[in-house]
Amino acid sequence: MRMEQFMLRNTFIALLFLCAPLTGFVQPVEALTGNEVIQASNVLTDEANITASNLDSADQYKWILFIYYPTGSMCASDTGYMTQNVQSTMTDSAHWGPCVQAGNYTFSLRLYKYSNSQILDYHNGTFYSPGTNNSTTQDSYEPNDGQSAAVQINTFTNYTNLTMHSYSDEDWFWFNVTGNQNIWVNLTHNHAEMDAILWAYRDTGGGFKTTLDHSDTEVDWEQATFNSSTTANNTWTILIRVLATSGAAGYNMSIEHANRSTPAKNIADSYEPNEAINQSHSISLPFSSQSATIHNSTDEDFYSFYASSGDAYWLNLTFIDSGGDLELFLYDNSGTELDSSETSTNNEQISWSATTNGTHHIRVDGFSGATNTYRLEVATNSSTPQPILVNGDLVVGNNNATSGWSYIYNTTANASYSVNWNLSRWNSGNLLIVDNGSYSWNASNAGAVNNQTISHQRNWISESWCLVATLEGTINSTTLQLDTSIDCWTPTFIETDFPNDWKVNVNLSDLEPSSNFHYSWSIRNSNGANIHNSGNNSISTSTTGNGFTTASWSYLSQGSNCLWADIWAANGTLLEHKVDCYTPTLPAVNFTTFNNTSIGISSSQLLNNGPWRVHVEIEDFNGLVLQYTTNRTWTGSSDHWENWTWTPQNTSGWYCAVAYLHSQNGSLWDVDETCIQLAFDDDGDGVLNEDDWCNNTLPGYTVDMNGCADYQKDSDNDGYTDDIDAFPGDSSEWNDSDSDGYGDNTDEFPNDGSEWEDSDGDGVGDNGDAFPNDQYEWADSDGDGCGDNSDAFPNDNSECLDSDGDGVGDNSDAFPSDGNETSDSDGDGCGDNSDAFPNDNSECLDSDGDGVGDNADVFPSDITEWTDTDGDGVGDNSDVFPTDNSEWLDSDSDGVGDNGDLCPNTGIGGIVDLQGCDDTQRDTDMDGIKDAFDTCPATPQGENPDNSGCSASQRDTDNDTITDDRDQCPTTPPESIVDGVGCSDDERDSDDDGIVDSADYCPNTPTAQIVDSNGCAPSQKDTDSDTITDNFDLCPGTIDTSSIDLNGCSDSQRDSDGDGVKDSNDICPSTQDGASVNLDGCGPNERDTDGDGHLDSIDLCPNTPSGVFVDFNGCATMQKDSDSDGVNDADDKCTYTSAGEIVDVDGCTESQRDSDLDGVNDMLDDFPYESRYSSDKDGDGVADELDAYPLDASRSKMEVESSNTLIVILMIVLIAVIGGVGFMLYQNQNKENIPEKSSPNDGPSEWIDANGVNWSRLEDGTVHYWDNESQKWVNSK
Repeated sequence: MRMEQFMLRNTFIALLFLCAPLTGFVQPVEALTGNEVIQASNVLTDEANITASNLDSADQYKWILFIYYPTGSMCASDTGYMTQNVQSTMTDSAHWGPCVQAGNYTFSLRLYKYSNSQILDYHNGTFYSPGTNNSTTQDSYEPNDGQSAAVQINTFTNYTNLTMHSYSDEDWFWFNVTGNQNIWVNLTHNHAEMDAILWAYRDTGGGFKTTLDHSDTEVDWEQATFNSSTTANNTWTILIRVLATSGAAGYNMSIEHANRSTPAKNIADSYEPNEAINQSHSISLPFSSQSATIHNSTDEDFYSFYASSGDAYWLNLTFIDSGGDLELFLYDNSGTELDSSETSTNNEQISWSATTNGTHHIRVDGFSGATNTYRLEVATNSSTPQPILVNGDLVVGNNNATSGWSYIYNTTANASYSVNWNLSRWNSGNLLIVDNGSYSWNASNAGAVNNQTISHQRNWISESWCLVATLEGTINSTTLQLDTSIDCWTPTFIETDFPNDWKVNVNLSDLEPSSNFHYSWSIRNSNGANIHNSGNNSISTSTTGNGFTTASWSYLSQGSNCLWADIWAANGTLLEHKVDCYTPTLPAVNFTTFNNTSIGISSSQLLNNGPWRVHVEIEDFNGLVLQYTTNRTWTGSSDHWENWTWTPQNTSGWYCAVAYLHSQNGSLWDVDETCIQLAFDDDGDGVLNEDDWCNNTLPGYTVDMNGCADYQKDSDNDGYTDDIDAFPGDSSEWNDSDSDGYGDNTDEFPNDGSEWEDSDGDGVGDNGDAFPNDQYEWADSDGDGCGDNSDAFPNDNSECLDSDGDGVGDNSDAFPSDGNETSDSDGDGCGDNSDAFPNDNSECLDSDGDGVGDNADVFPSDITEWTDTDGDGVGDNSDVFPTDNSEWLDSDSDGVGDNGDLCPNTGIGGIVDLQGCDDTQRDTDMDGIKDAFDTCPATPQGENPDNSGCSASQRDTDNDTITDDRDQCPTTPPESIVDGVGCSDDERDSDDDGIVDSADYCPNTPTAQIVDSNGCAPSQKDTDSDTITDNFDLCPGTIDTSSIDLNGCSDSQRDSDGDGVKDSNDICPSTQDGASVNLDGCGPNERDTDGDGHLDSIDLCPNTPSGVFVDFNGCATMQKDSDSDGVNDADDKCTYTSAGEIVDVDGCTESQRDSDLDGVNDMLDDFPYESRYSSDKDGDGVADELDAYPLDASRSKMEVESSNTLIVILMIVLIAVIGGVGFMLYQNQNKENIPEKSSPNDGPSEWIDANGVNWSRLEDGTVHYWDNESQKWVNSK
């Protein structure tokens, strides 16, 4: 800038400093353009470019990029800041660890105002990522990639450094467990590197296994839990399988187990009561149950649905068999069993086609009294419209430390939805719920979506927090649980960036708004052992929970250095510990330009201990120095740029520029080198001078690789240049008069462009000679390959010779050697002149003259016969049966040949069968009665007929439609209805119970059962009408039928657990045998004395007061001491005290205590019992806020001058400054522009100006002055 501008600026600043105590300062105004834009581009697997535009240079900004899996859950995020030297357009880059899944990802980029996190703009989009396919080394348990290769491990052992060493790897382990055990398998890994699945099986032998549990979440841990369900002396072999669906990484695993009985599934489900067929819960198809249970040993669940004849139905029951074996049954509406599934697996299935329309029933029960939870699904292929079921999907995510979001989609029209959420965090292996809530929403149309912000308790510790939500949907009074979503994150309160190697900017976010925090830092070597510099200070957050501070240290030129940063709450709780490492960037010189005319270099990271010297050398590719520059001197306060011009030699090749950077003591700090290739071609023919044999080629000519045009060379050295030589590569030829490509010197026809050679010397050129190698032939008029001189038919291209001289050419003469024959019309080898059948190629002769050729005549010497159709040796003309080779005569003319006629003398006119016999001659059924007189002509062999030819199997004496041979009641009265053995109701006893069917009320009595006078056995009667037949009814006199079990007993009659309390009064119906119970039927392991939801047997705090919230152990806050310091959590103000430390009555150690509650820890507070002050830098006992000289322990108060005297002094100084400025403007009005010089960044300092005002400058450049009236330091800005 010009000198006068420089002076005006400094004068204005001086006036501000002088007048500040009198006038105060103008408050800053909001600086936003209102149309800020944020964009992400080149979004790849793990990085993206960020561009923000329309920014205001007076403001500061922050951006956050969120990356979401194809499933909707969040994979990663990145944050950046635009807070320094803000321009209208700013660029940045985002980076994150690659996500494991392959597919289409979604990103959401958001731009915030830095001071209050106001969202200014956002950009959403998608990109494809192939996912990770990491590869790592094998662990020590390999090979264990299959069930047969499983490796034995132990329980209660932590296994670390296990690996999925490739995408296709899977690990198998096994261990034994004895007795009835609850087992937990825990697996932890980095989900950003690998998506793991955990399976647990029972080894059933022979290479077979059954599934016990599996876990496939989208977070950093998997857990499989199951019960061994075996007796005390039996052992199960458990198989563990770990595999990855994407990625490869390390993982840790542990197995725990505990002796305990199988937990009773003793909570009745929402479908109760449905204990009997007449209480069936009606369902609509398709159906899927929610949280259904067989909740006690006598429970069974019935469901009813309507089935249509001809439709197919599928019933599917799923559960964990190790928790209790369940069975599945299907009945019609009368209670008849249609089908069942009773395996010992985790799945029961029935496939069935309905044969009738009507209501049908499903029954689920436990085998031998087993209890369990289950899922029942029922579906059909019916085209009948089914009731509308509700659909919906849910995704949740975290925004920041105090809020998350939820998104409902794939919804059903007019359905109502509810979301129940909780916020949990992991603490010492336990998942603690710290906040929860719910909300509802109605979908107005199909596919409607809902976005909701979830505000929750602040995430105040940098641990893993999870937002978990479940979605329920309701339509037509049917409610289904539809989806569950989880999103976990670890809050990051500290973000750091290094503007250079001796300073760090620290950005704090997501902290408690408008609160005080303590920040400490240190610079250490890479292993954290040596501390080079350190510091600490207090920070107050803004109303949005953000803060900013900086730290500076002396430059470290070697090794990898790390910033250790900690943020503490006012109560001494460590919120986050962050380590951020960097490798110092040494002073460097770099080329910015190097071409055939100029060289440009720049510096970076120059230290303030200059001056620095730099020079450049130009070398050829062999290192020979061709030119060099003089030394340039650079200061260390800023970066520098220099440019030179240079002139290369007129020689093509590589040229290299080498820059050398030296410190003031001559030490070489950096060398940079860059090379270019230059090409020189004087005649511009494309061939470099060094390779050009013809350096003066005229413009426009094409040259060869040596740079020569045709007019400059004679390639064959025949005295003719290539541009006029017809044969530039043949020294024996140079001219071609007829342009036929053959030089005149060797061309036998030099003036005939169509000829150049005569091989047979007959005077006709080879190209026109039909026979170029035959001197006796040169023409072939008819083109048949025979020269005209020797062709018998020169104008007939189909003939050349006539061997027999009959005037017919050999090619068309059928008999070329026979002068008597020339043709054979039928091609049978007989010439037409001698062929009796010239047009029949199958005949030549007719020996008997009957007009039939000898070849076709079966009788060639018999003029009366020529065919024998049936080949029986008798000619057709005389054969009575010409097509039957077994017959040729019929003596009795009955149409049956003599050879096969069993009755050869049948009378004239008789109707015969195939054997030539009529009715009076045959007995078809061979019963001794001729057919003409046989009433039953088909009597079975061996049966005795009567005189009419009928046997017993052909007669029905009592006309009851049952033949006599099958009729067990042969004298049935006429018109009686009979069964298949010919007996009527008055004659038969179907169930053989001694009561004829007409009087039997129970016609299907089982065999050997005793019946009453009505024909009914006990298995067919239900005397007390409780739906249980008498033979199974253990309580035959039941009156109350509302709670009947399979034994026919009601609650008032049975005691299921045998504890002496009837089920109707038993609150705990599954008490173990031998347990002592109270009046409610509950044993010690079933009671919850303090009513806190935790059974006494597992309640660590059994006397919790009523209505108090408790944890998983049944303990309220006033009953716990989490840090074991002797102060219960309810009274403990410092709940994370380290073990062994001495605490006060509030549970705080000295390192945690803040006695005056000023937000500064007592160990750091110079005035721990005075909340107004906390710092005394010079240690003189006077707080810095009251100390006029806070860095001088020898004094703390300044002399007080009168206000009038100060004003007079200020006015004199003001007039002097203005006068000096005017003089300097006058003196410099004709001077050249003077470049602005950058001043060094001074360190912290204090001074007193001429007016006695005490000034102080901090490390960050902030200037304060001491105000006598307020007795405190005031920021000069």
